[in-house]
Amino acid sequence: YLPEGFRNSVNATFTEWEPILYFPENEICKIIKFPPDQIRIVLVFLSVYPLAFIHKAMNGGNGRHWFAFLAGLFLQTYQVRQKILYVLMEAFGGYFLLHVINRRWIGLTTMIYVICCVSFSHLYRMWEYYGGWQMDLSTIIMYQTITLSSVAYAYQDGGEPDDKLSSEQKYRKVVNKPSFLEYFSYVFFFPSSILGPAPEFREYCDFILKKGEFEKLPSTFIPSMVRMLQGFLCLGLHTVLHTIFPPIFASTQEFANSSLWYKMAWLQISCYGIRNKYYTAWCLTDGGMFATGYTFNGYDKDNNAKLDRTYQINILEIELGHNSRTMIENWNHDVHLWLKRYTYARVRKVMSSGGAAYITYFISAFWHGFYPSYYLGFGTIAFINENMKHIPKLVVKYPWLKSFGGKFLLYQFAMQSANYNGMTFTLLLWENILPFFNAVFWYILIGHIFIFILFNFTSFTRVPKHLEDKYLEEIGRKPRKKEEQ
Repeated sequence: YLPEGFRNSVNATFTEWEPILYFPENEICKIIKFPPDQIRIVLVFLSVYPLAFIHKAMNGGNGRHWFAFLAGLFLQTYQVRQKILYVLMEAFGGYFLLHVINRRWIGLTTMIYVICCVSFSHLYRMWEYYGGWQMDLSTIIMYQTITLSSVAYAYQDGGEPDDKLSSEQKYRKVVNKPSFLEYFSYVFFFPSSILGPAPEFREYCDFILKKGEFEKLPSTFIPSMVRMLQGFLCLGLHTVLHTIFPPIFASTQEFANSSLWYKMAWLQISCYGIRNKYYTAWCLTDGGMFATGYTFNGYDKDNNAKLDRTYQINILEIELGHNSRTMIENWNHDVHLWLKRYTYARVRKVMSSGGAAYITYFISAFWHGFYPSYYLGFGTIAFINENMKHIPKLVVKYPWLKSFGGKFLLYQFAMQSANYNGMTFTLLLWENILPFFNAVFWYILIGHIFIFILFNFTSFTRVPKHLEDKYLEEIGRKPRKKEEQ
């Protein structure tokens, strides 16, 4: 859609600077034989750390805004090259909508706009390399979907009476229209400009101006370095396990001919390797965000700084959790919050919690792309999550589940469900997914259908409400009704 002369000028500029900009990437590729896009993204993640420490030391709102914007724009350009023009066009489109759309409808309008943009980028990816995977334009557009829609909804809430807002919406609302610099600094904030985690606009502005909780930030060097090292440890685990237990093996006849116990054990190891790929990226991005100081969230009872304002991943809660719901909440946590605040909470006002949950999971699948694996996976997750709501009742009615053996049984049930879905996501294409489903006899899906019937149409998990609420409080969860509110 851009004039040919302009496009040629951009291409010529990149061709001229490419030997200099991509020299480190090219040299590393020669040594370790990793795909260039993955080398590039790791270099981008590592570049964030020194930039973050510089930004943390700076004073003055305008200077910090410009630094955040330009650094993020440079890192995105380095990652996607000429396709940065599409990223800029989407951002300008979001800013334009903020000025021309009625404030009452700006949230929904922007959400529809960004979903259309991310859909276009997914379709382009499928057309360019169907069935392949790269850290390309779609990755950036997916996270820009979060920032553009978040600030739009926050601005919409800023025009509503307080009695129509939840306490969380009142806290995050934006009363005044963001300026150009505030908006683009937020959207292109360099630690989250590629892969998140995305900040909330109101908190971000306070952070830039060093107001309130951000006035006096603690040292973040050691926590950020520890998180970075965790990322490289996960990278090593992924490299080894992915080589020995490649996911595509799950769609072969050799896998189908193995015993069910072997398949379950193989899935446990292979999917752990798959998860470590994501742990690598999210630990590195978390570390960069730690370094800026944005994640500072006060002090605990022992006067240790908490850096959990926003994060992507809680590995222990996923790997040792005995409930699929806990695993889901701690996997890509930042996106989980976005879906909860700007999809589930909005839809919940007009329909039941179950209906709102299914719509939220559909939006999540749509956000990921158009491969069948996403819709199969998120449809199953929604079903699993509905069943997991009954686990507290099950534990109350059958106290032996609190024992080590009971907890291990619940853990295996949750982990096997996660492995089944993880492999579904990874195999992407129906011609790979169907042989895998047949090889494992569709056991997770059939099992959850049976459990759904058992939990909802029999007295198997029926217990007094006050006993369920008491148990939920014991494990640190709110009673169901309060949690939904």
